[in-house]
Amino acid sequence: MNQKLNPISIHGQIIRSVMTFLPTSGLISCTQVNSTWEREARIVLLSRTEATLRKSNFSTYLQTMSVRHRHCHKKLNVSLLLETTAEIGDFLEDLKPFLTANSKKVTSLKIDLVLVAYSSPIPGQIFEVCKTLKNLKSLELCPTFWHSMSPDYLVNFAKLVSTYYRDFPNVTKFSVRPHPTVAEFHPRRRAALLQMQVSQVIMPPLIKIFPNLEVLKLENTISFDMSQVPAKLRKLCVRRTDGASINFSTPKLPLNLPVTLTQLEVNLTLFSERTCPELLTRLSPTLEHFAIRWVTNMRPGPISTATFEFPILPKLKVFEIRRSHDFLRDGLWLQPNLYFRFATEDKNTGVRLAYPKQFPVLERLIIGKEKRHNKEFKEYSDNFHFETIFPFLHDSFLSRANPPCETLQHLDIPMPTEAQFRYNGTKRSGDCGHGGETCKCDGLMESSTFYELVASIFPKLGNDFVVKCRRK
Repeated sequence: MNQKLNPISIHGQIIRSVMTFLPTSGLISCTQVNSTWEREARIVLLSRTEATLRKSNFSTYLQTMSVRHRHCHKKLNVSLLLETTAEIGDFLEDLKPFLTANSKKVTSLKIDLVLVAYSSPIPGQIFEVCKTLKNLKSLELCPTFWHSMSPDYLVNFAKLVSTYYRDFPNVTKFSVRPHPTVAEFHPRRRAALLQMQVSQVIMPPLIKIFPNLEVLKLENTISFDMSQVPAKLRKLCVRRTDGASINFSTPKLPLNLPVTLTQLEVNLTLFSERTCPELLTRLSPTLEHFAIRWVTNMRPGPISTATFEFPILPKLKVFEIRRSHDFLRDGLWLQPNLYFRFATEDKNTGVRLAYPKQFPVLERLIIGKEKRHNKEFKEYSDNFHFETIFPFLHDSFLSRANPPCETLQHLDIPMPTEAQFRYNGTKRSGDCGHGGETCKCDGLMESSTFYELVASIFPKLGNDFVVKCRRK
């Protein structure tokens, strides 16, 4: 308590805290004030961006980061996709002293790597490099499994992984995103068998080395036995980008799950999800946050829409849906490739969703767009986004026959930006053939009617919410 604090150090910490609220343009301006402001602004800037380190650019990166001060990005992507094991080994040896010197700065690490042969020392070197990062919070592995791999190699790799048990106590987020198996060396069935062996042999010991894991993300992995779920795991994300069902990726969970596992994030692919995914059924009694991400868009129709059957979710508080940006194709409007069938549906009364039974404690509903990573999709107006998603909103959540949701406190969905919007209950949007964002063929609905519908379904939002939406 009697130790004297360095006023200059405190001054720098205060400046950095304030700078975290500034936009990037403001931070760039701050670098021109004085040396203290420049140092603190650079630290904040480097925490917001990622750097990809390759053997070809590593020396240039070191030279750039050593200007004025020794800086380092907090988020690093390391590419080990090199032609020979000797090149990979040399690059790792170059990386190790740099990462050791910045062991407390790097908090997020992504590694692209090739697992090539039984006797290769590369995997051990990779784990040793990762161990040097004392504040590593997030680790993502993107492995490529080469044609020369054998079952013996997988077993020995699993044994190697086990030797690092509890060596990564600070890692709370772990992601695995395998690259496609090298196709020219594998017939389709052989490639699928190899991927299955990789998941079943390597994934269980790999997860165990992170005792404090809170978030686990699996992309295009094959189902494996996760008999021991990390005790602190709170979020599980499963994604397929190859068109297959996420059920192929669902890890086999034990009967006794940690009470912390309350968040689930999945994506659904066309024609592959006709019923409720196994994970949702398994976690439905305790799930508090459920997200459907990367929803594709299709022309409306009974064939192109995947039916998603919902069990009752008694503890769900947050329900999130994110759709991709391709709202228009070949002049035709596209709607989310989703059709919900809820367990509380009653055909006799016309109730599609009975909120008090289906989601008795729902507090927040989020329906929006994914972050735009693919520039090939045009950035459409917010009003066009609303018009293309309104039929899905209405059929799934806003039917007048549904009893009100008395618990919802936050609603984050597309809203009309004009006094009227295009809607016709008897004709699908875009069927006129004119299409486009400026088509005027469909019927019009008053935006005030929509706001009144929202207020009646979600009465707890109050009149203030409707007034704010109209002002926007």
